[in-house]
Amino acid sequence: MEKKEVIEQVANIMKANKISPAEVARYFGGYFVQKGGPRERFSFEVIYENDKRSWFPLKGVQPKAIIIAGKAVFIEHSTNHLDWFEAGKYCEKQTILGNKCSRGDRHFWLVEVRPRLTQINIQRIRMGFEPICTHDILWTDSEYGNGGAAGIIYFLDNPENLVAGGKLNAYFTCPVASLD
Repeated sequence: MEKKEVIEQVANIMKANKISPAEVARYFGGYFVQKGGPRERFSFEVIYENDKRSWFPLKGVQPKAIIIAGKAVFIEHSTNHLDWFEAGKYCEKQTILGNKCSRGDRHFWLVEVRPRLTQINIQRIRMGFEPICTHDILWTDSEYGNGGAAGIIYFLDNPENLVAGGKLNAYFTCPVASLD
């Protein structure tokens, strides 16, 4: 992705969430410093591929997950659409710091992730990854009594963000592990 595209995405995220450039400058504070100055601190702690945790970028190792409210959320979601059952199996095969993963419940995605979405996406871009898609559905572990399950989608203008679907519908999934 070219730098111009990343900047355009950040501008769109800021506009959609009514964030001014001045607010971004205050948020990042001392991050824009001369080379050799203080290291750039992330908003969320990161778990790297070697299971090392850090609030700062590490050279030579890839980020694997970010920690949000005591849970590790994989940076990359499934590359293919999966039905709810396949999504569960996919997540259960993933581990982080020795903890098995799940799809994460809808409460976590709505209450913990949704309010922090702009910060999460800014950090994802700073780490070289795409923002959490605002048009793709991610499965959750939450089920409905009618045999359906809940998916989550982050339309920036939709406060509900939930999609009820049949378990055979195909959506992405993002592994989440509790670190408690």
